[in-house]
Amino acid sequence: MSYVASTLVALVALEHIYILVLEMFLWTTPTGRRAFGMKPEQAEATKVMAANQGLYNGFLAAGLIWGLLHPDVAFGTQIQLFFLGCVLVAGLYGGATASRKIFVIQALPAAIAIIAVLIAG
Repeated sequence: MSYVASTLVALVALEHIYILVLEMFLWTTPTGRRAFGMKPEQAEATKVMAANQGLYNGFLAAGLIWGLLHPDVAFGTQIQLFFLGCVLVAGLYGGATASRKIFVIQALPAAIAIIAVLIAG
């Protein structure tokens, strides 16, 4: 796999680790509220739901890292494509239902990484 494709996959994984931290640990802090545009009352009322979302983002990151580190390059590529596809679908759904900026923040990086992985294939 090319260096560019691996780097893009790693960046998507790091982005989802960052989202995990925001949703699981910083949701009710000024940083978390600012990232998601919430008032303190909203953040407090939704913190359990956000922690659950953060956990799912962690699973996505773990899958991408697994794909990058897998000793069988061909199988690792398949793992990466699967998890990038999951990120893409989640980004498209989130962009359509929650916030349009999710298209750019989540779906676009996943789509670019998918193209890079397929080209490097």
